[in-house]
Amino acid sequence: MTAGRCRRGFDQSLLSGRLDGELTQQDEQRVRLHLEECGECHAVAEELERLRRTAMETPFPIPADDTWDERPRGSLSLWLRRLGWILGLVGLGVVLYPALEAFLTDPGPWLPRLGLAALGTGTLLLFLSFLVDRLRTLGGDRYRKVKR
Repeated sequence: MTAGRCRRGFDQSLLSGRLDGELTQQDEQRVRLHLEECGECHAVAEELERLRRTAMETPFPIPADDTWDERPRGSLSLWLRRLGWILGLVGLGVVLYPALEAFLTDPGPWLPRLGLAALGTGTLLLFLSFLVDRLRTLGGDRYRKVKR
């Protein structure tokens, strides 16, 4: 038996369409008649209906608006985060400086160096884009108090 087909050749994907109310009148009637004759598909249809009902009845707690808020909760946290960014960027500069100097003074082939320069510049631009967006939203989100 192939997946999605019963032994009688019925396309079981029509069962999902029936549950969603997406079948034409002709297909709906064809499915109904088939389910009356085929116990295997009838059992599949009942299981799909049970799963749908369970999914629809399962409560989903809506989290509070500030649950996923990434902003610092206090001034100490804000200053620690800022200090962390500053130290991280200074450390990155110290680590990358010798590599950048060697890269710029090496008389080797130009094509791999051009590729590395494009990769590094692109990565830096993406990071700066992310940083600018984050700094813009730090001041406040206009939609923060909008109820969902």
